[in-house]
Amino acid sequence: MRDGFVNVGPVDDFREGRGKAVDVEGVTVGIYRVGESWHALKDCCPPMGASLCEGRLNGRAVVCHWHGWEFDLESGLPYRPSKKRATTSPVESRDGAVCVDSPGAETDAAEDEWVAFDPDKHPKQ
Repeated sequence: MRDGFVNVGPVDDFREGRGKAVDVEGVTVGIYRVGESWHALKDCCPPMGASLCEGRLNGRAVVCHWHGWEFDLESGLPYRPSKKRATTSPVESRDGAVCVDSPGAETDAAEDEWVAFDPDKHPKQ
């Protein structure tokens, strides 16, 4: 697609409440469908490298199946203080297809910068 978005499949291929890993220009990205909302995170838990798509959804968060850390689907922020956040990408449905913007360069926090999730700004639903 000419605007940087990549078609990763028909909407019907993505189940409600489950992550699905897709390839976007050589990067594995997890696509999550929550109600009418779409979310995309690089399919790699920042602290340990596990597939986030193999985890479970908890409201608008994905829970890593290796160590239980939760990451907000919209912002990528962890629900506990960490030096790492999950990398997000814009995603939307267009004419019955799911389209994801190229994830591009890594956007994790700097090694000396801690990020903390503020539950008042992003309540679980």
